[in-house]
This record gives sequence, structure tokens and C-alpha cells, in this order.
Amino acid sequence: MTTDVDQAVEVVGTYARREGTTVRLQLHLPTAAELTEPRLQLRRRGEASPVECAATVSSVGTWSTLNASVDGDRLRSGTWRLWVKPDGASDFRRMAAWLVVSDSQPIALLSGETPRTQMAPPRPRRRPAGTAGGRRRSQARRALVKVADSALSRLPEERRARYRSTLAKAARRVRI
Repeated sequence: MTTDVDQAVEVVGTYARREGTTVRLQLHLPTAAELTEPRLQLRRRGEASPVECAATVSSVGTWSTLNASVDGDRLRSGTWRLWVKPDGASDFRRMAAWLVVSDSQPIALLSGETPRTQMAPPRPRRRPAGTAGGRRRSQARRALVKVADSALSRLPEERRARYRSTLAKAARRVRI
């Protein structure tokens, strides 16, 4: 059974690193939570079973440091949420941290709340004057050039060049 209570995780002193095939995690907790026999669990959306490992804790004043080692071969690419179980009798609590694993990038342990923001819808863009229908113009121009070329192909080369020049000037004036 899980609860929706987040365990805060401090940004400074929180990291993950690879050592061979092992992934070492260190989480710096701002409040000395009562962690007697902590277990760490990593969950990934779409993953059938979570990855679980034992953890050790050391406390200094009101701060706690949670250390754990996970077999890196069990972690597929993606974002893994972290959960902590303080002792054998408690439920897992979600931590305000997640592990990002990639085959082509370094591993990253991010802490803090998940952003709840959404992008604003895009504003409609206005086209500058004279550019409206640019695609239609180029399609129309291609069609007219094709018709003109087939009609002018029967004329002698000198007259054909003169007519093409006149048609090009007219097209520029009309903006085709």
C-alpha cells in the first residue's frame, strides 16, 4: 500500500553515479526522518515490477543522508520515481526525487517537486503583408510555367526566349 506523502529531498548533496554496472544513489534529506531499516524502491511507468534495494542512513543534527546501490542492469532507460520505506512495518512513501537513466547520456538524480505547469497555447501568427497565399502562388506559378513552356515549345528559339521574358515580367508585376 502506498501513500501520497512526499519525502522532501535537498538538491545539494543529492546525486547518482555509475560504478561499473552499479548505480550509487545519495539522497540528502532536510529532516531527520525516522529511518531505522530503510528500503528504497524505484518505479517506472509501464514497468511491471519495481526495483527494490536496501539503503543505509546516516544522520547529522536535523539532516539525514540516505545511501543505496542498485544493479544498473535492472534499470532500463527512462524516468524512475523514488520511494522509501522507513522500516519493515511502514508503507512506501514517495520521495520528491526521480532518477533519469539513458543508454546514451549520463545518469541524473533530480530532486524537488514535479512541475505542474502547462505550456500556454500558441498565439496565432499573422503573415506579413504581401506573403499571404505564398504556397498557392508558387503552385500557380509552376502550373503557368508548365502551360507556357508547352505552348512556346513549337516556336523558334529566338521568339520563345522573347515571349518567356515578357511573361516573366508580367508575372512579377502580378506577383505570381
